[in-house]
Amino acid sequence: MAKEYTNGIKAILETNEEYVRPNKFMSSRMSQWLAKGMFIDTYKQMNNSDVEDCLYTLGRVSHDDDYPSLYQLYMDFDDSTEYLFAEEHLGGWDHWVFLSKQTFFLKELSRWREELELRSKARALGAMKAKANDPNDKDYYTCNKFLLEKGWDAEHKETRALNGYARKTSKQEIVDTAEELYSIKEIEGHAKRVVLDS
Repeated sequence: MAKEYTNGIKAILETNEEYVRPNKFMSSRMSQWLAKGMFIDTYKQMNNSDVEDCLYTLGRVSHDDDYPSLYQLYMDFDDSTEYLFAEEHLGGWDHWVFLSKQTFFLKELSRWREELELRSKARALGAMKAKANDPNDKDYYTCNKFLLEKGWDAEHKETRALNGYARKTSKQEIVDTAEELYSIKEIEGHAKRVVLDS
């Protein structure tokens, strides 16, 4: 790849035309994917990075008009798989995998993923509330039950389970209860015989 880059530079010098990198998501030397150098916020930390490599900002809003917010693009794309987002706004899936493993990016990405998941849940809950308010909807009963039981709240489910609600009964519990009931009936039977015999 370095030879291809060098040949491209020679062609520019000879024809006096501007060289266009084949892949804007690769470093100027075409040796690896851009990571810190791709963001206006972090490129200065790179000794060999050039501001020309900067494509985005990590901020929540765009930086001037030159650097769109990758966060905003991620949220607007609304792609839980992240595949289509990577294909559209980065150098593809391989670039996304590379970027998402970078230490400086992990904290940001974790917050983005959490926020995207929470927003998706909020939207789904809103749609469920709309169905729960319409008695003619075929899912009216199910949606209301889900909302009343706070089915979206894992912490609430755990609390209810600890208090004996909404937990599955084990086979052993069924056997123990059956044996206990049998013992009680057996004792009642003996008591009736004793009363009758006296």
